[in-house]
Amino acid sequence: MSTKILSSKTILAGLTLACLAWLAPATGALAEDPVRSFDDLVPVEGARVHMAYINPDADFGVFKRVAMLDPFVAFRSNWQRDQNRSRSRNIRAGDVERIKTDVAALFREVFIERLEAAGFEIVNEVGEDVLVLRPAIIDMDLTAPDTMRGGRSRTYTATTGAATL
Repeated sequence: MSTKILSSKTILAGLTLACLAWLAPATGALAEDPVRSFDDLVPVEGARVHMAYINPDADFGVFKRVAMLDPFVAFRSNWQRDQNRSRSRNIRAGDVERIKTDVAALFREVFIERLEAAGFEIVNEVGEDVLVLRPAIIDMDLTAPDTMRGGRSRTYTATTGAATL
């Protein structure tokens, strides 16, 4: 397994754990005298993520199973242009689409694996007791994308990138 795939799995596992923080009621408590956002969400204190908000009136207890739609993946604005300014090998439109497809597939695999490990039953049908999730990775900013072209190369970087789940 290449280091790029391993680091992608590590990133996706972290993002998945962030999502599970929202699903697990014991993750954090609602803030005392919460400041509500424009859509009535309140911050969750003690969540294992940078920021987590929840609707305090939401009742997740009615859901016994989880269905997951295909993840949506989007790069940050002008990511391809910025990459092509600083690289000797340009990132093509096909590379962007391949990376998005690969990240979505890997994210789905890891997300389902983590949900099952947390005790959630994954189903493919919709019902009154099924929570339907549509995870999304947006503003993805890969520092050193793999273009999978011939030739040897090494890339050293201090960070793998960033994204918003």
